[in-house]
Amino acid sequence: MGTNLLRFAYYLKNKHLPLSAIISGENNKAAFTFTNRECFHSNYFKVANKIDAATHFCLSHSCKMNEIAFVFDDVLDLSVAAKCGLRIFISRHSSPAFHDYVIKNNLADIIVNASQTQNPVRLICEFLIDAYGLFDAVISQRISYSDHYKNYIEFRRTIKPVYFTVKEGKITETTV
Repeated sequence: MGTNLLRFAYYLKNKHLPLSAIISGENNKAAFTFTNRECFHSNYFKVANKIDAATHFCLSHSCKMNEIAFVFDDVLDLSVAAKCGLRIFISRHSSPAFHDYVIKNNLADIIVNASQTQNPVRLICEFLIDAYGLFDAVISQRISYSDHYKNYIEFRRTIKPVYFTVKEGKITETTV
């Protein structure tokens, strides 16, 4: 629900949907389900060098790396965090040295200290919705299933996710 509400907030503010993607180093079936359910634009999987996926995404959608908000939590995410516009780091209590590395190297704009069970993505989404100044409007329109929300859902459903992976060293469209 967090990403749905955040994308709705963006839609209310900008009258179009934000570009959205998941980039994973693994063949993550939960990420595939999430991508399909939320109608994200892209899903990159089995991509060990995530900057390749982020660069491909930007080229495919005519956007710039500094226009991307990137949520990350581990070492293989740092190549993207070093270049994107808004870096949101989910810090784990089990990785204090990594946490210190991210801070020392100025690789995060926002740091969320939360475990997976504390739902850090929802926390981040609500923080960003509130930063837009739209928290009350988003919640009340979702509760009432307003015409704006219905239009957003209809528009969101028109997005058909595209899947990519690495084959022979290149980002390649594929099926899952």
